[in-house]
Amino acid sequence: MIELDGRSLDILAILTSFSGGVTIQELSRQLAVSARTVRYDLEKIDAFLQANALPPLHRDHMGVSLAEDKVGNRQLWDLVSTVLAKSYIPNQNERVHRIQLELLYTDDYLTMEEMSQMLGVSRSTIVNDMKIVKSDFEQAGIMLESKPRYGFQLSAPERRLRAKLVAIMLEILPANEFISYMRDKQKPCHRSITKIRCLKVFKSLDLAEIFRVTQRLEEKLGVLWSDQSFTRIAYTIAACFLRKKN
Repeated sequence: MIELDGRSLDILAILTSFSGGVTIQELSRQLAVSARTVRYDLEKIDAFLQANALPPLHRDHMGVSLAEDKVGNRQLWDLVSTVLAKSYIPNQNERVHRIQLELLYTDDYLTMEEMSQMLGVSRSTIVNDMKIVKSDFEQAGIMLESKPRYGFQLSAPERRLRAKLVAIMLEILPANEFISYMRDKQKPCHRSITKIRCLKVFKSLDLAEIFRVTQRLEEKLGVLWSDQSFTRIAYTIAACFLRKKN
């Protein structure tokens, strides 16, 4: 079975947000990768579409676009949902975020084996990811401690842990994507499609309810926050709920 990684899914999501074609140069800019990498991803997407009897990507002087086939595109996103649920392969940035969220979500130890099983990658891959995780936490004043046979655990004042949790949520789902996603969940695709999966680490949290609570707070105070401020407040409330036991 041909599988798609997070960047390939993001490319598909970008294509749905344009009425015409998107150039390889524009995709390269948005994804912060080389044009060569984008071409490789497009070939992978074409192979995925062909393997699932779906229309291939359309290419012309305007750039790359999805085929003008509403039924086919709906089938595509139904299939993508299945991929995300069953066989999605996270890229390194997504793995790092997922590990950080799991560590911030609990005060228990997290082992290499648990991370490997959770993300579906090898132990050696986790070892490399943990170097990035440790460096990023240290920049925020959070220590990543390890204990033989127990695993990894965070050590920092609660205020720093909650602040880092909010910062990671904003990285995964920026204000404009959070607002758009929460206001119209029925759209077949957003660029945040892979990011929403990462946020599902918040097993006990209803982001929709947090969104509504923040709206009611805005109304009660008689203010109109910017999308950035609204989202930061919503994420801060979420972080408090997630770490309320601490």
